[in-house]
Amino acid sequence: GRVEVLRGTQGALYGRNAVGGAINIISQRPQFQPGGFIDYRQGLEPEGYQLQGVVNIPLNDMFAVRLGGDYVDRDEGFFYNPGNDVYFDRESGYALRGQVRMRTGRLDANLLVEHQLMDLPAVSYQIYIQPTPPRFPMGYFQEPYSYPWSTKPYTKQRLNDAILSLT
Repeated sequence: GRVEVLRGTQGALYGRNAVGGAINIISQRPQFQPGGFIDYRQGLEPEGYQLQGVVNIPLNDMFAVRLGGDYVDRDEGFFYNPGNDVYFDRESGYALRGQVRMRTGRLDANLLVEHQLMDLPAVSYQIYIQPTPPRFPMGYFQEPYSYPWSTKPYTKQRLNDAILSLT
């Protein structure tokens, strides 16, 4: 639907961690005219693909349905981690979303239900401590994209939720 970029302190509206601002993503609601799209993206380097699709179906003057899906598969990427023999920026999984909208004279209700199973990239970082001669320590420089402990450099995201909006 739209993206709102809110600059400045947004703690009163979005909580204590919104000190520098917030990005608010508002999903497109079902519309009362047919529509949709299919988007396929093929990557050659790194190799992978992504398939997205949405269909919007008006049932009558009062009800409309919107269904969407997203599938992504990329096993390799640019940022290889030799310590764990895995790529930082690999992605795989799917997301499904369904919405039902009811619009009457004074009430506009929307029920959104979504399910997601994704393996997503982790944040890559590098540690650099500048030397402070003539004292110890003499500095430390971590190799790029190394992850010197046993934690895997990706996350598994499992999401199931439902949101009812009434206006």
